[in-house]
Amino acid sequence: MQDSKVEKIVAASRRMRLIEAEMSRAFACYLGSSLSVTDILATLYFGVMNVNAKRPDDPDRDILVLSKGHASPALYAALHLRGYLGKDELLRHSTVHSRVYYHPSAKIPGVEVSTGSLGQGLSFGVGTALAQKQDGRASRTFVILGDGELDEGSNWEAILAAPAFGLGNLVAIVDRNGIQANSPTEQLIPLENLEAKWKAFGWRTRALDGHSIPQLLQALAAPARAQSRPLAVIAKTVRNKGISFQENQIKAWNLQLSDEDFARACAEIRGQARTPRRKKAPGSKVGFRE
Repeated sequence: MQDSKVEKIVAASRRMRLIEAEMSRAFACYLGSSLSVTDILATLYFGVMNVNAKRPDDPDRDILVLSKGHASPALYAALHLRGYLGKDELLRHSTVHSRVYYHPSAKIPGVEVSTGSLGQGLSFGVGTALAQKQDGRASRTFVILGDGELDEGSNWEAILAAPAFGLGNLVAIVDRNGIQANSPTEQLIPLENLEAKWKAFGWRTRALDGHSIPQLLQALAAPARAQSRPLAVIAKTVRNKGISFQENQIKAWNLQLSDEDFARACAEIRGQARTPRRKKAPGSKVGFRE
């Protein structure tokens, strides 16, 4: 059963990356940050969370807050595959003809809160987790934060508050790709030892490979018994994961893929051999196949 679940998540993650690449070809977006968090979101939406597009307001649903809202293409791709959004809206993103914009909007079914103002998502997650606990629900709240976002002091207020409220149903996941906008995080405001910092604030902690589906499944699975402390998962990731010619590139931040690079990216995402740079035939068109 676990092997089949892993295979399902891997397949979903691949489809999500293809959609994100297509979104980046259509209009510029934060592709690098989206690709680094894709495996985390795929694990949550296809292996962990209790959500249903037919009942988006189910009071017993799990809550997902993408605090690093600039990674919205990855969230939109997951919501599309779960039935919340049509693909046509995704490919018109960032235009007046689509609800899908640079940052998540709560006007879209499945998006719990509008995010993008960094440092706000975890505080919202503390509130929803507290409400779940007070209502006696078995559901959980998951908050995905960027590592550079942890420069915001409001996060540390929320990190301090969550254990005080006994929020064992709250899970914070740090997308630790090591790059903040166009600079390494450790050259701006050093974060390490990041796991030790969360632990010192009273959280249970797990450090893992943010692209390992088995590790993510194990860490994010519902605990066998109720917990009194929240969980922090420090997920080591790679910016632009899955597109070798963009991986860990400082300048590969807010970008629009050319047709040529889109074709190369799709070939790599599908698991084909890494492709050499080549000229596009005149008049040819490239599309992705889910």
